[in-house]
Amino acid sequence: MFFNIYKVAHMKKISLSFILALTLTSCSSNPKDKLDSEFSFQGRPIEPWCINSITHSSSPSVNLAQCSNPFSEINITSPVTPDLQKQGFMGYSYEYKNDTPVMSPPYIFYKYLGKTGELHAVHKMWSDGRSGKHSYVYLIERKGDTLNFINGYGGDRCMGGVIDAKVEAGKVKYTKQLTPLTFIQNSSKNVFDYNTSSSLSDCATCCYMTGEFSDNEMISVKLNPSLKQLFSDNKAGHMQYCFDKLFKSYVKRNKLTLNSIELNQFIDSFEKKCVKYKR
Repeated sequence: MFFNIYKVAHMKKISLSFILALTLTSCSSNPKDKLDSEFSFQGRPIEPWCINSITHSSSPSVNLAQCSNPFSEINITSPVTPDLQKQGFMGYSYEYKNDTPVMSPPYIFYKYLGKTGELHAVHKMWSDGRSGKHSYVYLIERKGDTLNFINGYGGDRCMGGVIDAKVEAGKVKYTKQLTPLTFIQNSSKNVFDYNTSSSLSDCATCCYMTGEFSDNEMISVKLNPSLKQLFSDNKAGHMQYCFDKLFKSYVKRNKLTLNSIELNQFIDSFEKKCVKYKR
């Protein structure tokens, strides 16, 4: 149905902003994607640009009346894909009206997850047209017609990018991709008493593992046995080489899923074997 609307709109040269309005309305009427009444505005889902405004700018607050018509700043180039729409996401790809140079089409998609306490949780995927492809869980406070950004967890692809998220029993639970560095950063072990930040791989293609989180606490990880090339193969330093050696020992034993106790044991081994110099 969505592409039928789009095709007709294209043939009749109807603006994509009108298509977006139809899409957002259809999302709000779908029982599967039904939004909490507290997270809608004037009978429709909150405009994606409003979510973008408070989570991707210097302003932590936005008025819904002011952000709900973004078309003075952008032109929508394509609507949300059918696959993302089935998952409950809404949003669009767009171009800037002020000719801001970009490497690829920017986009903003978000999915409403539910409430955790007095806060609303959303899963947002976005790119500003540069190289990053970001995916975060954000916690947002609503007071009247004002949204306030409270906190966010995620990153760019392997560097903490969220790949799945939900609210269950009042807790925000999500899965995100991890590099060696983000794995250490997200652990409960304070190995950053040592100079590890410049010595471990941390890039958008360094997907060593995925982590399961509950309210920002890492509760388990799954190692990626199909990683084609460990990054110590590229003349990395001692610490990364040592991390990879430990990583490969777990993969060789087919020990790919680590619970909270086991992942702390992994980090204990990393600290003992790999971290040589304390600050």
